This record gives sequence, C-alpha cells and structure tokens, in this order.
Amino acid sequence: MKKVGLSILVILAISALGLWFGEGKNPLSTVSALPIFIIIFLTLISTRTTSKSKRIVLNLFLPVLYIGFWFVGTLVFNKVFNGCVDRGEEVRTSISKYFADNGRYPESLSDLKVKSLPGKLLLRPNLIEYRRTPSGYSLEFSDWLVIFSATDKEPFKALE
Repeated sequence: MKKVGLSILVILAISALGLWFGEGKNPLSTVSALPIFIIIFLTLISTRTTSKSKRIVLNLFLPVLYIGFWFVGTLVFNKVFNGCVDRGEEVRTSISKYFADNGRYPESLSDLKVKSLPGKLLLRPNLIEYRRTPSGYSLEFSDWLVIFSATDKEPFKALE
C-alpha cells in the first residue's frame, strides 16, 4: 500500500514538474530537460531490485509522462500569451475603471475583482506583471522572443 501511495505521489510530482517547466517563458531551455535525466537516474536507482521488464516500463513511462505534461504546459503558455496579445488592453481598461472608482491605482491585479483577465497560467503566477509606480503603473508580459509593455499613458507595444 505504501508503494502505491508513493508511486502516485511520484507520478503527480513528475506531471506537475513537466507542466511547470512547460509554462515557462522559455520552455526549450536546458533547465527544462534536466528533470528527464534526474527522473531516469532516480528510477534506475530505485528499481534495482525489480524485474528488467518493470525497469524498462518505468524508465520509459516516467520521462514520457514528464514530456507529455511539459508539452501541455507549452500549449497553455502559448494560449495564455496569445490571449494577452489579443486582450491586453482589457487590463488597462479595468485599471482605468478602478482608478475612476477609487481615486488610486490598485496594489495588484487581483484588486480589480474582474472575472476573467488575460494572463492566468495553471501553475505559475499571472503572465502579465503589474507594477504600481508613484505616478501611475506599468504592465509587461513576454515570451522568450518579445516583450510587450504598457503604462497608464501608453498602450501595449512590442519591445525588442
């Protein structure tokens, strides 16, 4: 029974790790591939006493599981990033409405109390980074190639 619980925990951890790295701004970094080697190494060590067929299955299953969730994470990131490109101005509109209602800018995007703002990832923080400044605010989101930036006075623009 303990082995089953541990196995489920390992599968959940590997799945979450794959999703976490896939949701990163640069999912092709070498850091994303490092868990695959760690998983294989740990599986080889922990399965020394099991049969050869079980070792082969585990050494194939766990890396494939990680890669599958990594791929799902990259799909989530791409969808969220594209949503920010398409709907980023909604964030500026919501902040302007908050300012009109309260006479100040919010401390964080969560203060906006809006149902659905773009930028929400599954495991990582919101893709859109909000910073309140002494005179207004700045917004930014990026992937590995381009940075989009906006302020209380300027709409989103792609920076290089």
